[in-house]
Amino acid sequence: MEKDIKNENYDKSAFNLGISGDTSKGVLDRIVNESKIRVGDNNVLVLSIGVNDSQYEMVSGKNKIAVHQTIHNLTEAVSVSSHLFDKIVVVGIAPVWDTRIQPMAWKPTHGYSNEHISRYNTALQKFAQSNAFQFIELSDVYDDVDQCLPDGIHPNAHGHQLIFERVRESLEKEHIL
Repeated sequence: MEKDIKNENYDKSAFNLGISGDTSKGVLDRIVNESKIRVGDNNVLVLSIGVNDSQYEMVSGKNKIAVHQTIHNLTEAVSVSSHLFDKIVVVGIAPVWDTRIQPMAWKPTHGYSNEHISRYNTALQKFAQSNAFQFIELSDVYDDVDQCLPDGIHPNAHGHQLIFERVRESLEKEHIL
């Protein structure tokens, strides 16, 4: 996104602070330090978190981090860092390719599902609305999951492009970009 923002001549900078496999707890633990060193004028926090929280154990159905705990972690993260940002945007979780990711090939006792993701998205949207944050819906972002998610969860270049376009359009519509 940072490269595309520069190419479009926006007067903005973007920093991807995501860590592969990270959860809302990891974001909470590092948001202040990660954000403090990057602040300037007119800062926007784009929170895109949750799919790793929604990972579940196939037998018990228990999520890695429960929905209510995810929202608690995000509430705390916003509470300790909101003074650094002029706006906060919450991005929903993109769908997975259910049949390919239940179970995960690399961790056959665990999986992801759109049913679980839907519960997280509902909670994320309520969280955004109750805090007057913009919410960007991704549940319908892919035109064809089998063409966007080769392993069932991680987008390929086409999938990333679709997500980028959705986020960019939403940020432009709200005059953030």
